[in-house]
Amino acid sequence: MTDDMGREAIRIVLEGGPDRFPAEERTRYVAACEPRFKIQHYGGYEHFERDEDVTAAAGAVVVYRWVARTEIAE
Repeated sequence: MTDDMGREAIRIVLEGGPDRFPAEERTRYVAACEPRFKIQHYGGYEHFERDEDVTAAAGAVVVYRWVARTEIAE
């Protein structure tokens, strides 16, 4: 699978973060080369980083752990 820019995409699961972060938003596809991922949520961004302690086999789901939240500037 590839992303919109033609890069290899991997399936990830987002762990941690706010309790109200929807379960259906926690699994998605991102470019395999991305060490970080952020998603807009309730007026801010939730930031996740790839868990390097988890070695994923080809086709396995990669874990990204929550690291911070930032607010959207108005």
